[in-house]
Amino acid sequence: MHKAACITVNVNGHVRRAVIERLHPRVLALLRGKTAQQRVAMADRLISDTRRAMYQRIAREHPDWSDGQVRLEMIRRCYGVDL
Repeated sequence: MHKAACITVNVNGHVRRAVIERLHPRVLALLRGKTAQQRVAMADRLISDTRRAMYQRIAREHPDWSDGQVRLEMIRRCYGVDL
């Protein structure tokens, strides 16, 4: 049985507790069977898909915003207002 790990993180100046799920042994074995290049490609796809979903959600929430405004909101949500 795999357990979750709790960590404390600082997010934009606010301390938060986060739970990180440990990967199932089968998932670990699958990932370990990939080359470094394959793992990087998987991570790149995940990041691209996440950014696309975030963009689409913000654009849906604010249909009157320009592309630039949507992108600025993405930056604000990811990095905070003090960037």
